[in-house]
Amino acid sequence: MLDFEEVKRFLDKKIKNNPLVKGCLDTITREEVVFRKGIIKSRIELLSLYDFRLKNAKKYRIDIFLKEELDSWELGLDNLRKSEAEIMLLNSIRTSNRCYLLFWNNDSFELEAIFWLSNKQLTAMDKNDNI
Repeated sequence: MLDFEEVKRFLDKKIKNNPLVKGCLDTITREEVVFRKGIIKSRIELLSLYDFRLKNAKKYRIDIFLKEELDSWELGLDNLRKSEAEIMLLNSIRTSNRCYLLFWNNDSFELEAIFWLSNKQLTAMDKNDNI
């Protein structure tokens, strides 16, 4: 597991390569956040779960998701598909407007994928405790 300071340090190493990482790091250094140390699962299991959720969001709840939100989600899943990691660590960082989902290789702590969802959608998910 990574603690919050370790996550910030690892994100700082990736900031040049990824504008989403830069946005996440900028936000978490400016705002109070809620950090969840997360869970450890197989990459296939996480990919399957979030792919299923994305398909459902597009099919049944497209009216409440922003295009850039869905684009971020799709890019994150594309990166997760490309990953060779078998076991992943999933952290979440919730800011005033967004929740960033960070998928790390559990062996090397390399950031494999990141995407965000707005808090509007997450409030509904929280009720079911299924982020």
